[in-house]
Amino acid sequence: MAEEEDGALNKLADALEKCVALRNVPDFRLDEPESEAWEALRMAVTSARRAPAVLDLPQSSSDSMAAALELLAKTWHKRKALRGRAVACLSQLLGRDPWLLVAQHRPEVREALAEVLEGQPELQARMDCIVSTPSVASSEPRPRRSSRSAETELVGIHEMLRSGRDTMHGFHWQFPREPLSTKLDTATEAFMAFYDGLNRLTIIRRDAGNGGPAAGPDLGIEPGDWPGVLSFLASMYSCESRTSYRGRVKFVAAKLEELSAGFASAAADAEQGESGARFWSTPANVEAASEEVRQAEVEAEGDNPDNPVAQPEVQGVDRGESARLMELLQGVREGFGKLGILNTLDQELALYAEETRRELRLKSGEAMTLDIEAEQATIRINFIGLFGLTSPRTRLARVTLRHRQYYCIEKDAGGNTVAVALEA
Repeated sequence: MAEEEDGALNKLADALEKCVALRNVPDFRLDEPESEAWEALRMAVTSARRAPAVLDLPQSSSDSMAAALELLAKTWHKRKALRGRAVACLSQLLGRDPWLLVAQHRPEVREALAEVLEGQPELQARMDCIVSTPSVASSEPRPRRSSRSAETELVGIHEMLRSGRDTMHGFHWQFPREPLSTKLDTATEAFMAFYDGLNRLTIIRRDAGNGGPAAGPDLGIEPGDWPGVLSFLASMYSCESRTSYRGRVKFVAAKLEELSAGFASAAADAEQGESGARFWSTPANVEAASEEVRQAEVEAEGDNPDNPVAQPEVQGVDRGESARLMELLQGVREGFGKLGILNTLDQELALYAEETRRELRLKSGEAMTLDIEAEQATIRINFIGLFGLTSPRTRLARVTLRHRQYYCIEKDAGGNTVAVALEA
């Protein structure tokens, strides 16, 4: 039971992070982050059915709970095919007193849920219940994550992969195409089980210097299933309704080829057969990705998304004397999911990668290489605040960076913090 609670708590923490992060995303870029947050939240709530106590969060988490409830209401309004699932999640959450208190005492949450509750008499009755406010003693924040051994974590990863494999097999190894069906979401959840599992495995191996626990007997997947998994990934990659996932599909395929002899064999057989070259490593795809964004998209505090970001003038680097940076640029172009960053500002920076949820510190004048494990990553750039902490108030910029590029963090002519891609 302890392991189930640990896993459910981790999933819930991840989902709430995604829900809160939506508040900093411009409206015209919300579709993909909202979809990811919905999938994470639904999976977290489902996991909590066997360990419902993990939903009893402290008062200090009320903002996160409010963001999650608002997302469920928004999903109900925008995606009619998912209304049943959204109501099921709401029923489970509002069945716990901490969530009910947030729904009752937050005007913005009550307003968001009003229309959803109109046809749900049981939920309306629940909203009318009187719940006592928890004492201050109970408002101590819960641990963000549990610490488990790499071996235990590996067991959980194998379970995630097998769960995803089973769903893929249920779809006959083909990603569904029905646009108005919940099959798309179910199939996407199966893929995300692979994506999240491989991300976790990558972190375990990295923390252990790639010398930690073995990936297991072909990641716990039967050898005969790998051609089917490859077929599913290829069909998802070509699905027009899931183009925003292509970077992650490439990452999963590349990692499986690296870690699984069975998948690598299936990929080699497909390359020799009718399927053609690997879709995750063809030169055309790599070149198209690198040409797509030369200038990082910057969403600094106060930016107007309706106005294009001007090409900034370089303040901190003499491009004529950047031979060292050109060498670094060549280095990151050799590996999938790698990018470089140089801090030209006169202050230390905290760089937080939203996808991998890792924070790194970069001193003035120093450079580093990041393994973002995908084609692009959203990086929050903060200066170091009081007591060495960061917060929304220390935010300098939020940028989307592409792999195989090297970026200079600098100030433009207007004094805004920007990320400029070096060009060879």
